[in-house]
Amino acid sequence: MGRQIALKRTKACGFGHADVIDKVERMAEKLDLKGKQQRQPRERDREAQQDHGPKDDLLPEVELFRGRVFVADETAAIAAGTKPEGLDAPRADGADDLRWIKGVGPKLNAALNTAGYYHFDQIAAWTADEAAWVEQNVKGAKGRVMRDTWVEQAKTLAAGGETEFSKRASDGGVY
Repeated sequence: MGRQIALKRTKACGFGHADVIDKVERMAEKLDLKGKQQRQPRERDREAQQDHGPKDDLLPEVELFRGRVFVADETAAIAAGTKPEGLDAPRADGADDLRWIKGVGPKLNAALNTAGYYHFDQIAAWTADEAAWVEQNVKGAKGRVMRDTWVEQAKTLAAGGETEFSKRASDGGVY
């Protein structure tokens, strides 16, 4: 197709027909060679595609910060995390105001309720794997469960105690 267009253009411009055909054919050969070279993967690419088993650099990086374990790779946290048991609805005495936990605002409170978490004792019972799952799967919770120590705060609040933040939130000074 490209050859036909080139020939039509050269005839219209008045160039010599034989010279143009030779040039167009040489260009077509070069293009075919380039296309073939690009289609064939290089030897090192083939070697890279071979399966060499698990590599250490694919394993998640784990960091220890103030006695808490953080998984640096998000996909590893999802795979390692376990979904905490939730409830279909709050218990008969009503849902706790999860906004008393530092880091939980009105939107995150609604997201936690939608996921089935209504009470302080539910959050207080989370393991590290469950907390990692919540951080990765509940919208708005990314990084907050561990950073804001939700589990410790929830344990205090479930036992009937108060935290500094819950005092301010209950007085209406926060939201």
